[in-house]
Amino acid sequence: MIIEKLTVYNVGFGDCITIELENDESVLLDCGGNLNSKKKEKIKNDIKENQKGNLNVIISHFHNDHYNILQLFENETIDVLYVPNFFVKDIIKVHLYLLLVKSLRSSVYLFALELLLLIPNLVLSKSNKKSIIKKSGKIIFIKKDDTICDEFHVLWPEINKSNNISSKINQVFYDYFSNNQYINDYIDELTRRYEEQINIIQNREIPTAHSKNVNIFEYAAMQIQEIVNKGLQLREQLEDKLNFNNRTKNKIRNFQNSVGLVFQTNDKECLFLGDITKKCFESNILDNIDKEEYYCIKISHHGTKGYFSEKIPKKTKGFIISNGKKEKNKLIDDRYFSDEYYKDVKIICTNIKDYSNMNKSLEYSDVPKNSSNVVSKVDSVAFLSKIQKDIIVKSQNGVFLILIKYIDDIDQDIKIKQFIIPSE
Repeated sequence: MIIEKLTVYNVGFGDCITIELENDESVLLDCGGNLNSKKKEKIKNDIKENQKGNLNVIISHFHNDHYNILQLFENETIDVLYVPNFFVKDIIKVHLYLLLVKSLRSSVYLFALELLLLIPNLVLSKSNKKSIIKKSGKIIFIKKDDTICDEFHVLWPEINKSNNISSKINQVFYDYFSNNQYINDYIDELTRRYEEQINIIQNREIPTAHSKNVNIFEYAAMQIQEIVNKGLQLREQLEDKLNFNNRTKNKIRNFQNSVGLVFQTNDKECLFLGDITKKCFESNILDNIDKEEYYCIKISHHGTKGYFSEKIPKKTKGFIISNGKKEKNKLIDDRYFSDEYYKDVKIICTNIKDYSNMNKSLEYSDVPKNSSNVVSKVDSVAFLSKIQKDIIVKSQNGVFLILIKYIDDIDQDIKIKQFIIPSE
């Protein structure tokens, strides 16, 4: 297996996973959660203390519970940032139009704002608005069949499908403002300028009028912020705000629900579903999964009911679910624990104590602080070499070990729980 170590942080209702690869690369898969600022800072420091080699960051979704801890990182920390490629012309234009909708509480408006501001939110440090990506670093926009760190194969997004949907929605908006062509022309210009900044990021070249010492990513992020502000200013000037029927609204919501990243390891042992919806998984991704068994699947959207699919490969050894305290609308779907759906799959939750009564939850043992080798706690298991304390790894005899880090509510220190999935 290409994964040497994997740590799942208990960040509440959010996602934060670190992966150490056999090639000495460190991968941070999302970095956000529902925590107070003190706990976020502790997790940030723990990630940095345990980093191995270059730091590559993958963002699987555009909601801030996937990146609000990342915003605390210091200047020029990240080597490579991978982002799902929804930053192409027609998709950008749809979301610039959506800034003009009537209601500021509309879910499609709020999503548009998050998508359009994702690059500034990811790049600029919360403390001083300087770039957390190194000058020598990269932002890579990824799509289906691309490779991440030479070790992961991308299954979604598929840009051609997304572009076709966006093009049709844009035509509806264009027709809506047909009596006010200035609006359409202005959105076209903002789209052009936004695309220009994406090209600057991809090509790592800024206009010659600017100093060579400028951080490219910082420059582009600030330009994008200004473009979005122009769109919001246009909205304030409009008397006739953008409005559309339920059919168009449903198309927009279905499209926005498909925005996310799905990938698997090249050896097809681990599958990461991000926050992808049931509809998108079953319509677009299922056919691309050519095996019935994984060692590990990171379940979509914290295991919540609306995202549950009974078509996830049933011979999988274990599901990882990142969730918070039991709250209405945020509960893990009971069907994951049911023999009717996933009889032989073991469940590893970041908040295992809240689900300890479920018959599919794994028993766990606490790992003593500063333990140099938790594997010694497990009898008659021949594990691979280089195993430290935060691991998900398939051993030579097929045993699977997963460690979850959490912040203790009493002493506020980071602690570890270990889970074992037997091979049989």
